[in-house]
Amino acid sequence: MNASNNQMHGVFPKFSFSAISFKGSSLPHFRPTGMVLDLSRNKISGSVVFLCQTKEWELIDLSDNLLFDEIPDCFVNFEKLRYLNLANNHFSGMIPRSFGLLSALSLLHLRNNIFSGELPTSMRNCTKLKMIDLGENNLTGKIPAWIGNSFPQLQVLILRSNEFYDNIPSDLCSLAYIHILDLSSNRISGAIPECVDDYVSMTENFYRWFPTGSTTFGFPIEGHAYQLDTSTLESAYFMWKGKEVKYISHLGLVKLIDLSSNNLVGKIPSNITKLVSLVGLNFSRNNLTGPLPPNIGQLKSLNFLDFSRNHLSGSIPSRLSDLSHLGVLNLSYNNLSGRIPQSSQALTFDESSYSGNSGLCGKPLNKSCLENEAHLNPNSSIDVNNVEDESEDDKIITEGFYIAIGLGFIVGFWGIFGTVLLNKELRFVFFKGFDTFIDFAYLRMELGKAYMLRHFQNRLVLIKLSIMLELSFPILIYKLHLYM
Repeated sequence: MNASNNQMHGVFPKFSFSAISFKGSSLPHFRPTGMVLDLSRNKISGSVVFLCQTKEWELIDLSDNLLFDEIPDCFVNFEKLRYLNLANNHFSGMIPRSFGLLSALSLLHLRNNIFSGELPTSMRNCTKLKMIDLGENNLTGKIPAWIGNSFPQLQVLILRSNEFYDNIPSDLCSLAYIHILDLSSNRISGAIPECVDDYVSMTENFYRWFPTGSTTFGFPIEGHAYQLDTSTLESAYFMWKGKEVKYISHLGLVKLIDLSSNNLVGKIPSNITKLVSLVGLNFSRNNLTGPLPPNIGQLKSLNFLDFSRNHLSGSIPSRLSDLSHLGVLNLSYNNLSGRIPQSSQALTFDESSYSGNSGLCGKPLNKSCLENEAHLNPNSSIDVNNVEDESEDDKIITEGFYIAIGLGFIVGFWGIFGTVLLNKELRFVFFKGFDTFIDFAYLRMELGKAYMLRHFQNRLVLIKLSIMLELSFPILIYKLHLYM
């Protein structure tokens, strides 16, 4: 439908113009009286000053257009607005302070624009926010600590690809129901907070708000449920080898933490392994040091793990093989050493997952661990000879061990039975006791045979077995009495 260069007027209808491909130079002038405005995925350009003409909006979606200019700071008394999506346009300037007056706002999407400046402190009043996506803008300043205390229902926080700096405030650990935390591609420094295990939603396999099996949110408007297409919300973005990759899944089941491409230092908190429902974890392209968490195998839901391009050291924990759902692994360009765990899970990843670690050896790398040790030790030839000598020593010890066992058996056996055979009285007592044992064993065998005949169907086989035992038993007794 081509509606370019038209002057739409009258009452604004309550249906979506999504993906109709408007191509006008600007939005038409109208005074809407409806509650829903969805002009997403078109080619509309111009400003959005018309939004100030009514305060009855409940849902505004102008995403994926060519809109530009600053957002008018007129969002006063917009008491019904719950969804605001202006993503993927060319809006500039600062985020309006009047956004802080949107007391009913639940979802805010300003992704991929040219917004600048700091987050307005007035936004802390939007206490019903569940999803904030401010990624890919030019926002700056410290990450506000009040985010952790002002949004008790927040489940998605995306601040990626901005200019935020300084430490990650520990107050963010108060976001108990966070599902997706993306602070990647900023200038954040300092250590990863030790309180990460306070993210309750990531320590349990549950979801509270996102729908599953559906790509729509339901908004009751004037007694009717308006179904908003949220296919763009049913995905998340991850940095993979320096590029943005779209992760498609039901967000209600996806738990992601992405702190990649920052200036973080220190160790990876060991209690990160308590977040057992994490699906994706990306700490790549930082300055992290220390070992990999030894209990990393507890993160059994992990599908994506990237710790590449840090300064991590030590060996790869054998528990890594417990991550049976892991589909993407990148530990490259660190200071890891030792043998790569030779489990079936670890061997499913190619060489690039471990490359750039000169101390690593074993498959899938083309470097055997023995060759690697010789390479690291300047006296490698001596070490190899020592290994051969040690193996020879082990061989001699093993032969001596078996010789000792043989001699001990011979001495012990003939020391007892030789005495019995040479002493007539002792021989009589021994074989009398042996006869008693044989009688007892025969009785137990007959009872067992009778029990099996009663309880098993295949009696023919058991009858044959009984006949064989009865024929062989007298022969056994006869042979034993030959020695008496």
